[in-house]
Amino acid sequence: MERIVRRFLLAIAAVLLAFALVNPFVLAGTSAELAKTISELGLKPADPGYGFDLLAQEPHEAVALLVKELHPIERRAYFEGKKTDQSNHVIACLRALRYISGRTFSVTTKAKLNDSERQFLDFDKTMHDSNPSHKIHFFGVWMSRNADYVAPEDAQLAIIEEWKRFQKEEGKDFRYRPAASAAKSMDDWFWFG
Repeated sequence: MERIVRRFLLAIAAVLLAFALVNPFVLAGTSAELAKTISELGLKPADPGYGFDLLAQEPHEAVALLVKELHPIERRAYFEGKKTDQSNHVIACLRALRYISGRTFSVTTKAKLNDSERQFLDFDKTMHDSNPSHKIHFFGVWMSRNADYVAPEDAQLAIIEEWKRFQKEEGKDFRYRPAASAAKSMDDWFWFG
């Protein structure tokens, strides 16, 4: 009898394994949906918060996947109609990270900033506030033009490293939940990151 039960259990395990191999979404589950959503961030310009609420349901996994998406993009002002899929995607990932974690990072740069870059990148919590350390953000938005100003590469790389550090040290157990949906809290995550 024991031999029959063992064979039966092995047969069930083999069928389940075969099904999982044929359909990887069974094992991946939420991961596949999160990965698909993250791959589409920034590519639906009508909704800058597309997918954020879904990501916030699995914040630790989402942060890990979002951090992997970060990479430097060209330092410049991306005006409406001149934005690239790559710049939209990276900026949307930074916005999602800010929405999900409540965090943003700023760092110093060795590059000389022009007047516009100083205005849109060189501030602490709100534009024109006191920022004696002159730490800058990865991006900042010129609101009236919906233009994204992007920091010099050394700052981008340092901010990406800060996100990697956050993911490694706090990513599995930080406790933050957005207070409102992405649409209702846009001012909290859209303008800089």
